[in-house]
Amino acid sequence: MKKLLFLFIFSLSYLAYGQSLTIEEDYKLAQRYRELAIEAHENGDYEQSIEFAKKSQEHSQRFISKYKVYGYLLNSQIDAERKLSLFKGIGGNTNQKTSNLYKLAVDDIESAQSIFSIASNDNDYSNTIIKYEDSALKSQLGYNLLSIDSRRESVLTNGDDNDTEILDLQNGAYIYLGEEDWINASSTAAFAVSKLDKLEAPLAYAKAQESLNKAKEKGYNNSKADIYNEASKSLSNASYSLKAEDYSNSLMHSKNVIALVNTMGTTDSKGMKTAETKTTKETIFT
Repeated sequence: MKKLLFLFIFSLSYLAYGQSLTIEEDYKLAQRYRELAIEAHENGDYEQSIEFAKKSQEHSQRFISKYKVYGYLLNSQIDAERKLSLFKGIGGNTNQKTSNLYKLAVDDIESAQSIFSIASNDNDYSNTIIKYEDSALKSQLGYNLLSIDSRRESVLTNGDDNDTEILDLQNGAYIYLGEEDWINASSTAAFAVSKLDKLEAPLAYAKAQESLNKAKEKGYNNSKADIYNEASKSLSNASYSLKAEDYSNSLMHSKNVIALVNTMGTTDSKGMKTAETKTTKETIFT
């Protein structure tokens, strides 16, 4: 409550005197409202979380329009935090092979925040962005290394040529990781993931197509038209990307189709999500 009162008085004082917030003040308010949005979501207050997120976005847009570097800074922070969250979500913080990498990614974010807290010139802001990008690189690397194992089970036949090649790339990335060669480790792991994308994309598209066909058979194209049409657009995007050999995007769209079809069974007749379907934490980060 004290935090909210401070924000209210702080903002009101500027309105009373007809003053506008400085770039840095807008940035800090955007950050604070974002923290409150996450806090409210964790406490189960989803409506309040959405309101705080909107406030954060309002202040973000103000400083982005005033000074472009702040836009880059916020985007790099959001990207770093999102990737760190995904990395942690698959056990990156506890896995023996990646726990140190996770700690380094956290350290980079904390370093970025420390630099920004005393920033006074463009060079400081640039160094803040670099630190966030370093964190994002490490988190993406760790996520890719761990995701290879889980994806191999569903896409590959153990011991076949593709499996052997991807395992070799994964092992090579781990060697680079041990040498703290983040760039080569990242590119090697990303190459392995791209090969998995190429193998998985056609399979995922077929599943998405089948899933949407079943939704139509159940009449969801009429009773849940909004969601069905959105899923249909995603399927078209998946097909287009697959033909263009953009396997990563094709895979993403196919998975979106399946996710949307799955929600059709848990929505009311107007196509709105039921009370049982709660806002995910990641919504706050977008």
